[in-house]
Amino acid sequence: MTWRARVLPGKARRKPRILRPLQSRKRWQGNPRRRPRPHIATAGEEAADRARREFVMQRRTREQRDRDHRRERRMRAVAFASVSVLVLGAAGFLLFQAFWKPNLPRMAGNVIDISADMGGFTRKEVRVKAGQPVTVRLRSLDNSHHTDGGGKHQWAVDELDVNIIAPPLGSSSATFTADRPGTYTFYCDICCGGRANPTMSGRLVVTG
Repeated sequence: MTWRARVLPGKARRKPRILRPLQSRKRWQGNPRRRPRPHIATAGEEAADRARREFVMQRRTREQRDRDHRRERRMRAVAFASVSVLVLGAAGFLLFQAFWKPNLPRMAGNVIDISADMGGFTRKEVRVKAGQPVTVRLRSLDNSHHTDGGGKHQWAVDELDVNIIAPPLGSSSATFTADRPGTYTFYCDICCGGRANPTMSGRLVVTG
């Protein structure tokens, strides 16, 4: 780049002032014939440009569609995982309630524990001695969601005037004394067909 120094007339004693470099003129300045003419696109170029724009738009549309599909798949996966966690949690809670049974507190005296559920009594035969007081504690293993009986169970002996009703997932007890030896029938008449169902009845044997 060339720098030129211009000396102003009448001021020779001053230092020459450095001017900005002269910018080169464009080639077509001063010669109108060399001025570039505006380009007029041909029909083929317009078609090619239109096809290029359509291709770009299609590619953008395809990419947007792919992004929407990926987002939808992610949302479905999250929804499925959430529902699975809820279902597994509910199933685990129900299984925990069904199989986990807390121990009953100890009771003084001659206590006989009997449990009952939809399948019947855990003890089909109970033996006691005549003239001795005995306490029967009945425990219901069913919850209140059962439509038949609402989860309640009964242990009743008509001859001894004993009637024990246990609440859902609870227990109840009664103390009685059998004076005469013999065989009596205890039953549950609340659910599962009542005393007509063999699984909901048993024998109370009183020995002398």
